[in-house]
Amino acid sequence: MAWHKNKQEAQFLARALDRPLAFHRALVDIPVVVNGKQSKLGVLGALMLSQAIYWQQKAGDTWFQMTLEEWRQATAMDEDEMDKARRRLRKTAFWKEREVNQPEPRLFVFVDLATLADVLDD
Repeated sequence: MAWHKNKQEAQFLARALDRPLAFHRALVDIPVVVNGKQSKLGVLGALMLSQAIYWQQKAGDTWFQMTLEEWRQATAMDEDEMDKARRRLRKTAFWKEREVNQPEPRLFVFVDLATLADVLDD
Protein backbone atom coordinates (compact mmCIF):
# COMPACT_ATOMS: atom_id res chain seq x y z
CA MET A 1 0.00 0.00 0.00
CA ALA A 2 1.43 3.39 -0.98
CA TRP A 3 1.77 6.13 1.63
CA HIS A 4 0.10 8.59 -0.72
CA LYS A 5 -3.21 8.52 -2.60
CA ASN A 6 -1.96 9.60 -6.02
CA LYS A 7 1.03 10.95 -7.95
CA GLN A 8 0.05 14.59 -7.35
CA GLU A 9 -0.08 14.04 -3.58
CA ALA A 10 3.26 12.21 -3.67
CA GLN A 11 4.87 15.12 -5.56
CA PHE A 12 3.42 17.65 -3.10
CA LEU A 13 4.72 15.69 -0.11
CA ALA A 14 8.14 15.30 -1.72
CA ARG A 15 8.38 19.11 -2.13
CA ALA A 16 6.96 19.84 1.33
CA LEU A 17 9.27 17.38 3.09
CA ASP A 18 12.45 18.09 1.13
CA ARG A 19 14.55 19.69 3.91
CA PRO A 20 14.62 17.74 7.17
CA LEU A 21 16.27 19.41 10.16
CA ALA A 22 19.25 17.73 11.80
CA PHE A 23 18.57 17.27 15.49
CA HIS A 24 20.66 15.40 18.04
CA ARG A 25 18.49 14.45 21.02
CA ALA A 26 21.51 13.94 23.30
CA LEU A 27 22.21 17.70 23.20
CA VAL A 28 18.93 18.62 24.93
CA ASP A 29 20.18 17.55 28.37
CA ILE A 30 23.47 19.48 28.35
CA PRO A 31 23.59 21.29 31.70
CA VAL A 32 23.51 25.11 31.79
CA VAL A 33 22.91 27.62 34.55
CA VAL A 34 19.99 29.98 33.86
CA ASN A 35 19.24 32.80 36.29
CA GLY A 36 21.41 31.13 38.91
CA LYS A 37 19.60 27.79 38.63
CA GLN A 38 20.74 24.54 37.09
CA SER A 39 18.87 23.87 33.86
CA LYS A 40 19.31 22.14 30.49
CA LEU A 41 20.18 23.39 27.04
CA GLY A 42 16.69 22.43 25.91
CA VAL A 43 15.18 21.68 22.53
CA LEU A 44 15.82 25.09 20.96
CA GLY A 45 19.45 25.17 22.08
CA ALA A 46 19.93 21.59 20.91
CA LEU A 47 18.42 22.38 17.52
CA MET A 48 20.68 25.38 16.97
CA LEU A 49 23.69 23.43 18.23
CA SER A 50 22.83 20.49 15.96
CA GLN A 51 22.95 22.79 12.96
CA ALA A 52 26.14 24.47 14.19
CA ILE A 53 27.87 21.09 14.60
CA TYR A 54 27.12 20.31 10.96
CA TRP A 55 28.61 23.61 9.79
CA GLN A 56 31.54 23.42 12.21
CA GLN A 57 32.52 20.03 10.84
CA LYS A 58 32.54 21.52 7.33
CA ALA A 59 34.54 24.59 8.47
CA GLY A 60 37.15 22.57 10.35
CA ASP A 61 39.16 24.35 12.99
CA THR A 62 37.93 27.85 12.14
CA TRP A 63 34.88 30.05 12.70
CA PHE A 64 31.96 29.76 10.29
CA GLN A 65 29.41 32.46 9.54
CA MET A 66 25.76 32.61 8.60
CA THR A 67 23.28 35.43 8.26
CA LEU A 68 20.39 35.43 10.70
CA GLU A 69 18.13 34.63 7.74
CA GLU A 70 20.27 31.57 6.94
CA TRP A 71 19.88 30.46 10.57
CA ARG A 72 16.11 30.91 10.26
CA GLN A 73 16.09 28.77 7.13
CA ALA A 74 18.34 26.10 8.70
CA THR A 75 16.47 25.83 12.00
CA ALA A 76 12.91 27.03 11.27
CA MET A 77 13.20 29.15 14.45
CA ASP A 78 11.97 32.72 14.71
CA GLU A 79 14.13 35.50 16.14
CA ASP A 80 12.86 35.09 19.72
CA GLU A 81 13.52 31.35 19.66
CA MET A 82 17.02 31.90 18.28
CA ASP A 83 17.71 34.50 20.99
CA LYS A 84 16.61 32.04 23.68
CA ALA A 85 18.76 29.28 22.20
CA ARG A 86 21.78 31.57 21.91
CA ARG A 87 21.43 32.80 25.52
CA ARG A 88 21.69 29.21 26.72
CA LEU A 89 24.45 28.28 24.29
CA ARG A 90 26.56 31.26 25.42
CA LYS A 91 26.53 29.77 28.94
CA THR A 92 28.45 26.71 27.71
CA ALA A 93 32.21 26.27 27.40
CA PHE A 94 32.05 24.98 23.81
CA TRP A 95 30.00 27.76 22.09
CA LYS A 96 31.69 30.96 20.91
CA GLU A 97 29.91 33.61 18.86
CA ARG A 98 30.28 37.11 17.49
CA GLU A 99 27.51 39.09 15.82
CA VAL A 100 28.38 41.52 13.05
CA ASN A 101 25.67 43.82 11.71
CA GLN A 102 27.42 45.22 8.62
CA PRO A 103 26.18 45.06 5.89
CA GLU A 104 23.56 42.60 7.19
CA PRO A 105 23.23 40.78 10.51
CA ARG A 106 25.65 37.86 10.46
CA LEU A 107 26.58 35.45 13.22
CA PHE A 108 30.13 34.11 13.43
CA VAL A 109 30.23 30.85 15.41
CA PHE A 110 32.86 28.45 16.63
CA VAL A 111 31.86 25.20 18.33
CA ASP A 112 34.75 23.62 20.21
CA LEU A 113 33.90 20.03 19.35
CA ALA A 114 36.51 18.56 21.73
CA THR A 115 35.01 20.48 24.66
CA LEU A 116 31.51 19.47 23.56
CA ALA A 117 32.63 15.82 23.51
CA ASP A 118 33.93 16.21 27.08
CA VAL A 119 30.60 17.70 28.19
CA LEU A 120 28.67 14.85 26.59
CA ASP A 121 31.02 12.29 28.15
CA ASP A 122 30.34 13.50 31.73
